[in-house]
Amino acid sequence: MASGSRLKLVSIVGMGGLGKTTLARKIYNSNRVKNTFPCRAWGYASNDYRPREFFLSLLKCLLSTSKYNDLFKKREEASRSEEELKMKVRECLSRSGGKYLVVVDDVWQSQVWDEVKGAFPDDSNGSRILITTRHAEVASHAGPMPPYFLPFLTEEESWELLSKKVFRGEDCPSDLEPMGKLIAESCNGLPLAIIVMAGILANKKSLRDWSRIKDHVNWHLGRDTTLKDILKLSYDTLPARLKPCFLYFGMYPEDYKIPVKQLIQLWISEGLLTQETCGSSTNIPEPEYIAEEYLDELVDRSLIQVVSRTSDGGVKTCRIHDLLRDLCISESKEDKFFEVCGEVDFQIRDSCPRKLSLHGTLFHFSSSSAVSDYSITGTRSLLCFGQEVYKVKPNHWRWLLKSFRLARVLDLGRMNVNSIPNDLEKLIHLRYLRIHSYNIETIPASICRLWNLETLDLRGSPIKSFSGDLWQLKQLRHLLMFGPVGLPDMPSESKTMQNLQTLSTVALDPRTTSLLDSRRFPRLTKLGIHHERRDKCNARIQLQSLNRLSHLRKLKVIGTTEIPQNANVFPSNITK
Repeated sequence: MASGSRLKLVSIVGMGGLGKTTLARKIYNSNRVKNTFPCRAWGYASNDYRPREFFLSLLKCLLSTSKYNDLFKKREEASRSEEELKMKVRECLSRSGGKYLVVVDDVWQSQVWDEVKGAFPDDSNGSRILITTRHAEVASHAGPMPPYFLPFLTEEESWELLSKKVFRGEDCPSDLEPMGKLIAESCNGLPLAIIVMAGILANKKSLRDWSRIKDHVNWHLGRDTTLKDILKLSYDTLPARLKPCFLYFGMYPEDYKIPVKQLIQLWISEGLLTQETCGSSTNIPEPEYIAEEYLDELVDRSLIQVVSRTSDGGVKTCRIHDLLRDLCISESKEDKFFEVCGEVDFQIRDSCPRKLSLHGTLFHFSSSSAVSDYSITGTRSLLCFGQEVYKVKPNHWRWLLKSFRLARVLDLGRMNVNSIPNDLEKLIHLRYLRIHSYNIETIPASICRLWNLETLDLRGSPIKSFSGDLWQLKQLRHLLMFGPVGLPDMPSESKTMQNLQTLSTVALDPRTTSLLDSRRFPRLTKLGIHHERRDKCNARIQLQSLNRLSHLRKLKVIGTTEIPQNANVFPSNITK
């Protein structure tokens, strides 16, 4: 067998902020690579390496959504071990039958490679592994092929990148160019520093402002902390209204692909938008619109990276560079904005963090001896990002309801639970609730009494029905279900859900048609409906009720091809 057909490893080495991951993504997403390697997967190792999360990220790339979910449905009582997940990855790569490319991004230690390499079979078909690392010894340990050392940008390249980002293709004014070149030079050829600096300069295009920024950077240069202080400067120059929204990104795990709609719902529920922009006046835009503007500003300042966009050009998913995430975490410590607890270390260092981000399972966290009820009774938010499905027992519920009684936000992650206790209604401050459990088929009555609830996200649960009591939640803005869910009647003719904007996914049946036709959801902007093929009701006739939804912008119709041909049936505001 020719040596060129054996599995080979290629590595990219460079310091943080030099662009290793950016280069790897360009390679990974290029058409040539896609055509050469039909099977591709991306796994993020990071300094906080978690084997389960790593292998699960590979499996998300290799399996369809339904097969990935089956991985948990079959074994909710006892989660799959790390070794099982590793072998599942190996099986998927071998079964693909063609060349594969796997990116192992941001490897910090040689032992991490030793732990993961068993997942990659050598089928002598020309497959490749690409790793990125900050440490040359890691690359040398992983494979014999000499690594590619990513170079720093030259002064000319630095200025070209800075100018391109600040002026977006237009020429730089002649009076600013000399100062701009000096600022670009002060970034020492680091692309991340240059891009973040461009975000600062783009909003200050006078010679006086640029001179002050250059003096500020030069003062820090003498302390040999250029990159760190450029990133700090980018935070310091943010308007006060944007700072908490930017810091919020630090709660997400490294390299996490953040769904923007969910992020915006969290921002609103957390109360991060300023009072001036979210009052009750009819002339003031909706909070969702304000939040989108905030995000666009952070993107324009090069603090947040766009991963994907919607069909109308909005940001669909985004992420934050790990160095900027580190900045968010360090800045949050000063005013106790949030705290992150990893899967290994469950120690809460803050006496009372306002927000808690848990990168593991709630089961392990609530069982940890390091956690006391006293330490977190003032915490207003809990976000769980663990991939593992965990079994919730009665004592866990008691701990949760006692420890987070002031919570505005609860994202409980992937749970194995058959019922929700009635005591949940005591969380009277709750505005955002997300529950993902394969065993919950109806919305419990306790949720129907959370009077301040704005977002209820049950998309990970097979909800089939719920009580009409849910219509009493007059603050509800987003009701998200996997569906199709049959809607209950509204008890009174006079009742409407004035604030409801998102309703998905519900059954397209006579009751849903009646509710839509009687204008019970006057401000609905997004609707997902599902028509059962065995339902003899005419879907085309039922869809005609949609013209009552004057604010509807997005419509998803599943399970039928009986779409009305007359465009006048649909509201004029529909864009998707």
